[in-house]
Amino acid sequence: MTTSPFRKPSPKEELGFFGKQKIFFTIFLGILIFFPLLVSAAGLVPCGGEGEPACQLCHFFVLFKNVVDFLLTKIIPPLAVLMIAIGGFMYVFAYLSPAEALPGGGKGGPALLSQAKKLIISVVFGLLIIFAAWIIVNTFFQFIGVADWTGLRQGWWKIDCPAVGSTTPTATTSSELVITTVSLANAKAGETYSQKLEASGGQTPYSWSIESGNLPTGLTLDSAGNISGKTDSTEEYNLIIKVTDTSSPSKTATKNFTIKIAPSGEKGIGETPKCVKVYGNGPVAIEFIAKSGEIIEPMSCNSYWNPDMVKNEEASWVSAVDKFKSVLDNFPPFDTQYFTIYRSNIPDTSACPNWETIYLLNCNSNTSFAPIGGHTVGLPTNVPVGSLAHELGHSFAGLCDEYEDASMLPKSGCANCCSSCPPGIIFGRCHSKWPSVCYEGCNYRTTGWYRDAENDIMNGCLSIGCSFGPVDTAVINKKLGK
Repeated sequence: MTTSPFRKPSPKEELGFFGKQKIFFTIFLGILIFFPLLVSAAGLVPCGGEGEPACQLCHFFVLFKNVVDFLLTKIIPPLAVLMIAIGGFMYVFAYLSPAEALPGGGKGGPALLSQAKKLIISVVFGLLIIFAAWIIVNTFFQFIGVADWTGLRQGWWKIDCPAVGSTTPTATTSSELVITTVSLANAKAGETYSQKLEASGGQTPYSWSIESGNLPTGLTLDSAGNISGKTDSTEEYNLIIKVTDTSSPSKTATKNFTIKIAPSGEKGIGETPKCVKVYGNGPVAIEFIAKSGEIIEPMSCNSYWNPDMVKNEEASWVSAVDKFKSVLDNFPPFDTQYFTIYRSNIPDTSACPNWETIYLLNCNSNTSFAPIGGHTVGLPTNVPVGSLAHELGHSFAGLCDEYEDASMLPKSGCANCCSSCPPGIIFGRCHSKWPSVCYEGCNYRTTGWYRDAENDIMNGCLSIGCSFGPVDTAVINKKLGK
């Protein structure tokens, strides 16, 4: 019987040079390369930490996606490169080494060549299977409303968990920190002075300080933003005030201010801001402030409040504020049990504790404005009362517009606009209070976004009798702790 020159090697012989040493060095190199990456993988779920929202079921999918993305982008590619390099080395070694060094003998070392080919082919097919599975899983997440396709602008898919409203008005987060106090009220020598500085955006609570310049002798600024005291000075002071939020890393904003001190006995510029309760008995304060100059972007106005008219509580100023108090009677969940309306009788100056600041504009304009979650509203006097309800939906509850505006980009995290329909199939992106039907058109787009009601306040219905949709109402009630 003829014996083949290439006998089948035993499993131990097949490993040969790449036996136990190959396994050991592969594991060692893997640990050496990937351990730092594993350590840096902390913070895979953006919830539950300081300054982060409370964890919810949606964050389970965020965790799953982030772990998979971490493996696919940080672990598998370098590991695949390492294994292909090993296969290539085996392939070259099989051709270049002396025949006696090869398992089975003979040029080419059939056993080693076969191992090299199998290793490389297995890695390539493994990569194809893994990434195909990744695409299938993300496509399924998109189908059930968990993930959104980004159009390759921010990776491939993203998951934005809807914001969970706070049950008490204690903090707000926004992208930009801005000092909203327009100017400092002027003081009078020898008389008590008091003014509270206001800001919006960032994360509360804020810390206030003087960046440069000085207040008049006798006046102080505390970290909560209160300027108080009594001064005997009769000069004009210029200073820069800074506010710092509690986000990490912290955000800061600065603004130039001037404060004038009138001599004792002189009338006019030294009056302390005066707070007047207008309507309601709730814990959430809505303060109306007259705008007498600079207007909040992107709004414009061609006329302003006369400061003396406001200070003297003339009928036009008082009645302008009184017009909007009916928002607490006609547009629930905004009501007198949870909200109180106040009026500051000094232009551009907060005189009352507030959660929502309404800058009232004395001009003919049909446009009101409020940044989402910004707790600040710009409101012309001639708009309907329903406009205030609509803008409070933005500033207080973080709701988005439910109509089309091609000039605006869709917002993320809007509980009242859903990117899938029918909504809420499995832990969907849609709010749990979503009705059994949905209406196309929301978040500034006519297609691809859906709203919870055919025609409600956030859709632009502003007359008496209009109401918030079921999801809008649930979000507002959540903020109020109902």
